[in-house]
Amino acid sequence: MRSSNLLLHLLHHLLQVFLSLLFLPSATPFSIGNNNHAPPTFQIERVTTIEQVLDVLSFRAQSIRHGCDAIDDDESNVLFRQKIRDRMPQSIQRFEVGGGTLIQFLARMMSSNTSNNGVVVVGAVDVRYCHPEGALPSRVHLKNLKVRHGYRRKGIGTALLKAVEDMGRTELDAQAVTLIVERKQNPTAVRLYERVGFVLQEDIQEGFMIQSFIEEISYRQIEKE
Repeated sequence: MRSSNLLLHLLHHLLQVFLSLLFLPSATPFSIGNNNHAPPTFQIERVTTIEQVLDVLSFRAQSIRHGCDAIDDDESNVLFRQKIRDRMPQSIQRFEVGGGTLIQFLARMMSSNTSNNGVVVVGAVDVRYCHPEGALPSRVHLKNLKVRHGYRRKGIGTALLKAVEDMGRTELDAQAVTLIVERKQNPTAVRLYERVGFVLQEDIQEGFMIQSFIEEISYRQIEKE
């Protein structure tokens, strides 16, 4: 039994190595974990199908509910996806898959959830291309970077940021990545952005808000290869 488990562990490890060497632009695998077992693998995908759009929308709805499991069970998730699908013809035009300008990336991981073929979305980000404006160069502007609670601090956010930068460099010839973040209310996100090379470009105080609300436009120069 012990030798059988060792063999399975070795085969699993070899599979992970093979996946890490396989070039898949639309689904790049990453491994996370810090125990002695084979670490779980998540992969970054560019959203190119209606089903992926539904995956991201379901994930966003779950995130809005502060990480609760309200739509994580199979039945609720299926009903939610059907409701969104019914409205899809009116809204799909804004997504890349529908000819729009909103580009999305998502991160997936294996799960016991059966409504999505045994995988769960653990992160997502929205991206738009911006032409040069004022002192800012051509750039990709990212919004709504979210990582599922319980999967944070595992490299998923960093991997999503890298996917955005790679796309901006290779496809759009962008010179920078920009974003807006609530600096005082979201210090964890600020630390992530600073760690991967973002720097403060400009502070904007929205005086019409009830509370003092400081945002920052973060800026990361894309290095040309």
